[in-house]
Amino acid sequence: MRRPFAMLIALAAVLVAAAPASAYSSGTAAATLSGSPNPVTAGSTIAYSTTFTNGTSRSLQNTTLDAPAPAGFSVQSVISSGSCTTSAGDASCTFGTLAPGGSASATVIMSVPSDTGDVNSSVTWTTSDGDDDSDDITLPAYTTVTVQAPSTDTVAEFVPPAGGTVSTGSTTSAANPQSTTAVVPASQNGAATTISEVDATSPQDACGPGATCFGQISVITILAPPFPVTSPLHFSFLLDSSELPPHFTKKSLKKLAMFHDGVSVPNCTGAAGVASPDQCVSARKSIKPKRCKKGQFEVEIDVNSTTQGRWRT
Repeated sequence: MRRPFAMLIALAAVLVAAAPASAYSSGTAAATLSGSPNPVTAGSTIAYSTTFTNGTSRSLQNTTLDAPAPAGFSVQSVISSGSCTTSAGDASCTFGTLAPGGSASATVIMSVPSDTGDVNSSVTWTTSDGDDDSDDITLPAYTTVTVQAPSTDTVAEFVPPAGGTVSTGSTTSAANPQSTTAVVPASQNGAATTISEVDATSPQDACGPGATCFGQISVITILAPPFPVTSPLHFSFLLDSSELPPHFTKKSLKKLAMFHDGVSVPNCTGAAGVASPDQCVSARKSIKPKRCKKGQFEVEIDVNSTTQGRWRT
């Protein structure tokens, strides 16, 4: 289903996100717009970013940004270099005067409805060179975002600046043998986060040299500034009993290896919650849900890391 809409949205220049999907320019003034992550999971959150750049040789005055939210979407918050007002269905910002070479930007974080499909969006920037109305500049910018249905193997959403948790699920089964959770700490402008679990092409895929791996590969992509080792990302990998190798016991758990981009991850040796060394296993746990038969259990591996990547046991 294709649902057009008009939307404001923007992301501060310091936010690391996807490159703008489209741009429209008038003379040497330009506006861009992009949504992140894209695709985004229905029922989650998304950040739209827009930037206006004054490439003229004159100061531009009364620069403003406006865009109503589409039906079903709801504005949650705004990060901006200007002064903004919002309601559930609208966001608008004023930026005053932009010197030659200056720019203005904003980030609007919105909740995503349950409908899926491609969504067209646009924002409108207005400004003036101060002479008269005939010299006013109006610049729209456009982008398209795909809203995808929730999946047990894929989730994509925007984590706000206060931080948050993104997970493919809290339970596993033989049909869905692995779940991955990323706890993203607070950051200046939030983080577009995507987690997917993919089947390995061989026991050696994403595994260390000479090792034999099992289970799926968790691919984690987090677009944000690097996190410090004292406030890292926390990953949790839950494996169903059906994923464990034959004759795997709770005693085997202590020696269960975790690999990050094909490199063995050591145990954490620093304080609790710290990535020391960077990428380290903080815990290995056995979990026995009621549905497990006698002798069966699930395995959870917890990791501290400042980076994303491909993870496998």
